[in-house]
Amino acid sequence: MANLAAGSPADINGLGAHFGLASSRDDFEAATLLDSGLLSHDDIDGLRSPVYEHRKRERPEESASSRSCARKLCGWSGRVMSWLDQADIPDHLVPYGNLKSGPVTYFTRALAFAGRQASTAIEQAVRDANFSQLRRREREVGFAERQPGAAPFFRSGRVGAWREILNPEQRTRIEDAHAAVMDRLGYAPG
Repeated sequence: MANLAAGSPADINGLGAHFGLASSRDDFEAATLLDSGLLSHDDIDGLRSPVYEHRKRERPEESASSRSCARKLCGWSGRVMSWLDQADIPDHLVPYGNLKSGPVTYFTRALAFAGRQASTAIEQAVRDANFSQLRRREREVGFAERQPGAAPFFRSGRVGAWREILNPEQRTRIEDAHAAVMDRLGYAPG
């Protein structure tokens, strides 16, 4: 969406400022005056509500989207279910595998759901969002959301790559913890 709106590759470090990313690391750190890289996930979750309240005060025009996100995310399953089971904001699920297999088709459908007309620029916008392009831009200019000392944020972009990267015990823990949601979304175990 950012590439389409800009008409060229969007600045990967400017998305939070220009496109209202409510969970932006910059917003979090500006509101708390803390380096989020030094905090645990529980610490960050405990500070989410005050951060969203700060965002509502600073950007009242975004209060609806800020209000909808001001809850503890509770891991992957909790985050997915917080969107799929809520009724306040219409949602449109687009599985990552669909975006990888037919990016123009599924992005066009997502735009239609949002009431936006797709233009001929959509194909270029999709090319600009390709993982190889994102990795190149991260190498060239860095990526603000990546924690200091961490591996590159844009790793491979391959569907199911986590099953190759994680060891069997880690895969089993993920599948056990998220089986109900994975089943609901049609993700086959193993």
